[in-house]
Amino acid sequence: MTFYKPTILCIPKVDNSIKNEDIFKKLVGLNIGYIYKIFDKPFSKQENYKTLFIKFSWNTKNENAMYLKNKLLEKGSLKLVYNAPWYWKIVESKKLISDT
Repeated sequence: MTFYKPTILCIPKVDNSIKNEDIFKKLVGLNIGYIYKIFDKPFSKQENYKTLFIKFSWNTKNENAMYLKNKLLEKGSLKLVYNAPWYWKIVESKKLISDT
């Protein structure tokens, strides 16, 4: 596999009941890239939620990965269905994160 340089993806609002491992498993199952690390920060406005950051590299040999990467760049976000009809909105983080 060939990977792009790491980027930070963000899921801005995730219920605290969802474990980071669940998100890891979902992303690994898609085979779209390499996950270096997943970490969370408390969601600033509501206690029951967190914001997730994913240090991630796209798999350049996977057509689906390149399609999703291009859609993310084009549209600014992706929706990853984890339990229909529920989904996570994924964006590229614009902030520098100290936990990377």
